Amino acid sequence: MRILVVDDHPLMAEALEVAMRTLDRATHVETAGNLRAAIERAAQAGFDLCLLDLGLPDCTGLEALEKMRASLPALPVVVVSGVG
Repeated sequence: MRILVVDDHPLMAEALEVAMRTLDRATHVETAGNLRAAIERAAQAGFDLCLLDLGLPDCTGLEALEKMRASLPALPVVVVSGVG
């Protein structure tokens, strides 16, 4: 499985990466720190899943999810956020 983690906080991105690899050692995980980089990376390399933080520096709140879905409608997205 190929997973893209999109989070601008390095410790959170690393924690999610480790958690995904713990579930299955064959899982390939890449990270992106902003939405623009995530969309570019996902368009170039096929991913099976995206873990998306809603607090990104270049896009706020649900706008990040809307842009991700508009750019890559077939990519399943799971929203992760430290904000309640």
